[in-house]
Amino acid sequence: MKIFLVYVTTQYDGYEWLSKALVQAKNEASALRKAEKNDFTHQNGIELQKIEFAIEIPKGEVKILSKYFGTIIE
Repeated sequence: MKIFLVYVTTQYDGYEWLSKALVQAKNEASALRKAEKNDFTHQNGIELQKIEFAIEIPKGEVKILSKYFGTIIE
């Protein structure tokens, strides 16, 4: 399995913010599908979220990034 850094844009009431998450998947398309199932909003889905893109992370950097992003979505 590979680890991807996924970027998500969330919009609500004229505001927009970027969220990032680590996703474990076989390929980029699978990582994007898994990220779409996750709720990155703060108000239980009231906001709109759009999965922007995913970048594969080298194995050496996963341990470092997991400190900042916490749980890896599987």
